[in-house]
Amino acid sequence: MRYKIIITFFLLVSLSFAQFQEDNFNQKTKKAESIIELFKVPKFDSRRITGLVYSTFVPGSGQIYLGSKTKGSLFALGFFTGVVGTAVSQNNFIGNRERIESLKFEYLNADRFTQAEYYWKQMVDVHNEQKMHERARDIFIVSTVILWAFNLIDYIFLTQDKGPIEFSSNNSIPTNSITIVNISLNLR
Repeated sequence: MRYKIIITFFLLVSLSFAQFQEDNFNQKTKKAESIIELFKVPKFDSRRITGLVYSTFVPGSGQIYLGSKTKGSLFALGFFTGVVGTAVSQNNFIGNRERIESLKFEYLNADRFTQAEYYWKQMVDVHNEQKMHERARDIFIVSTVILWAFNLIDYIFLTQDKGPIEFSSNNSIPTNSITIVNISLNLR
């Protein structure tokens, strides 16, 4: 009798464990299918190709073209912030390089030790500032390129086409109806 109870208990535990494994496998399969579905490339029609070209040259404009205005605006704002930051940092880098050349000339033409030491300290300070601007420029470039690449990935895999945008202030009028405007003037 004890053996029958132990064997029955063992069979029940084995069956419940097998059922748990099957449920766990089904959940993992569904999760894998949802991940595959997430990164499934949608069919490219003329609107998606046009939006891809837009998004390639001006990040975010493809998302705006497909109807995701907020997401597209954020991509465009981030991209142009990166471009402006890169340009400003590069300009400051070049300005510091020219300032170092000017200080170098002053240092070489200094007639007193204290004056030469002053120009040397200035050159060191400007050089450190130049290195800071160089690092900032490099960070802006890398972040802008990453944002551009993420923009394209987002456009291809995650942005859905919401249809063409109608340029009308009254969206309640069906597009396939005819509207007749009647104007009457009292001439008396």
